[in-house]
Amino acid sequence: MISHTHVPRLLPWTGPAGKPAYLLGGGAGRISRIADTIERDQLGMADDLLDDAAEALADRTAPGSRSTGRTTIPTTSRRASSSPAAH
Repeated sequence: MISHTHVPRLLPWTGPAGKPAYLLGGGAGRISRIADTIERDQLGMADDLLDDAAEALADRTAPGSRSTGRTTIPTTSRRASSSPAAH
């Protein structure tokens, strides 16, 4: 006989009192699809954030930038396409 055991899935939201929420089952139901969508959106936002961080770090170390102590200010203007509104 084949045993079909499923590991509880940690959901991308919390349950009552802020405790972790878990889902039991095979992963084919409505709640699983909602969780998949939320996780896909979260990963997309994380990817955008990493791109922005890499761009900010590249600007900090770019030739022609000047340091003001804690931050570095580029001495050339940034392209309009790299503004946050363009993303």
